[in-house]
Amino acid sequence: MPERSREQPVPNKSKPLNLHLLHGTHRPCRHGSKEKAAIVAQKAPRLPGCPKFLSEEARKEWRRVVAALKEYGVLTALDRTALSQYCFLYSQLVEAPESFSAALHAQLRLVMIELGLTASSRSKLNMLREDENEDYDPLA
Repeated sequence: MPERSREQPVPNKSKPLNLHLLHGTHRPCRHGSKEKAAIVAQKAPRLPGCPKFLSEEARKEWRRVVAALKEYGVLTALDRTALSQYCFLYSQLVEAPESFSAALHAQLRLVMIELGLTASSRSKLNMLREDENEDYDPLA
């Protein structure tokens, strides 16, 4: 009989405060008052700078993705590494698709999900631009 693993289960990742507000899952007992949360969420996040080591194709993708994610207010300077990895993998796919392995495809897909770059990951975030639907009420 195989030995059971005694490893602890991995907890779910914590969401940033602005995503709790977007989702409608903000709870005052866990996240503080809604007024304070709204003030924190309204502060403009510092956007990550493009790393110098990226190729020109990767830099073009960087600019495109940063501009798109900036509209939703979910991108911060802390996302620089994940975004760098995405842009690097994307440029490899564009520049040499025949040498892009299944393992690299899997890495690219995982980073895209992490950054909210797939349709399904965006639908889970319920991301709305401020100008799209100002009177949106997730509880209605």
